[in-house]
Amino acid sequence: MWLRWLSNKLFCLFQQEYNKSWDDFLKYIAEESNVVGFSEHTVSFKLNNRIYTVWTENKFYSYGHLYRIDGEEVEDSLWFRPSYKVARKLYKLEIEIRTKDVRSKTNKIYGD
Repeated sequence: MWLRWLSNKLFCLFQQEYNKSWDDFLKYIAEESNVVGFSEHTVSFKLNNRIYTVWTENKFYSYGHLYRIDGEEVEDSLWFRPSYKVARKLYKLEIEIRTKDVRSKTNKIYGD
């Protein structure tokens, strides 16, 4: 992961700019909120009765930006990327969620 991140940084391949406020908020929702859903491209978190959907596709040049709030798309101009540390935390969480889902589906098909 770090090699892809570094190459994106060195060759200016990130699609969004870094934003400290977004980085802090994403870290907070990844640690303190509940995951309420995910799709092929996103993970959704519920915090204070709001649903925040974060983009988790296009690793890592367009990764970790806020995609929707309560189902409403966020303007592209408000998309920011997180720091490497927070992106790594989100990535680990995403892998954990997807692994649990695959295990659950496998158990339903084949039993324990």
